[in-house]
Amino acid sequence: MKLYVYRAIVNQLIKLQQKGHMKFRFLIPLMAALLMPLALTPVIVGCGGCSAVTEGQDAVVVRAEQASRYAFEIFDTFVGEEERNRVLWRQISPEIEKAANKIRREGKTGVEELVKVTRIYKTNRTPENRVNLITWTAVVQNLVRIAEENLALGRAASK
Repeated sequence: MKLYVYRAIVNQLIKLQQKGHMKFRFLIPLMAALLMPLALTPVIVGCGGCSAVTEGQDAVVVRAEQASRYAFEIFDTFVGEEERNRVLWRQISPEIEKAANKIRREGKTGVEELVKVTRIYKTNRTPENRVNLITWTAVVQNLVRIAEENLALGRAASK
């Protein structure tokens, strides 16, 4: 199975969980835990300056911490550039403004929640806390993807 298929499955599971489908309540964290390492690999490996996981470190914690640091940077960059170029970018694609508003609404909260569940998992490494950490990492990475795609679209159109 191709990696993009795994990523698509994980994204659908996250959407189901966010919509509150109770019949998937236990299936979603389990599937996310199984598929997330594959889904996050290209995103984490692709970000510049990310350090590798060394022996003795918990890869889930390292990836979550990397994701939260990178997310703040990309969110700040995207929202700032969108504010400065709003008139031009709105003419190019109204979706850019919608994406920026989504990042404004959900970005900070998502990263703060990721930092909180990372701290919880570090103090109490239960399977449930691990799944919660993986899930929030995926939520933040999805927001990062939205910001990156729309930033690239806006920058390309501005040239």
